[in-house]
Amino acid sequence: MNLCSQDIMDNAQYKLVASTYRFTKREAEVLMLMQFGLSIDEIADNLCRSRKTIFCHLVSCQRKANSKTLFHLGSLVVQITM
Repeated sequence: MNLCSQDIMDNAQYKLVASTYRFTKREAEVLMLMQFGLSIDEIADNLCRSRKTIFCHLVSCQRKANSKTLFHLGSLVVQITM
């Protein structure tokens, strides 16, 4: 799946996720791609970044959202966007 970053950044849900926890644009973008069902490797390919960089974005999001697991982080994103 190849999603255009501009499509994600124009999405109202993206803006809501970014503002709720003060995520950077890239962090929110990574979370939205994760919500679309992409794996870390697929997100890295889609954004032309390394797997480690994507993982670091997710760890930063976990810290900002006070979340212990990626599953919990994902559930927070779903709650915000519903």
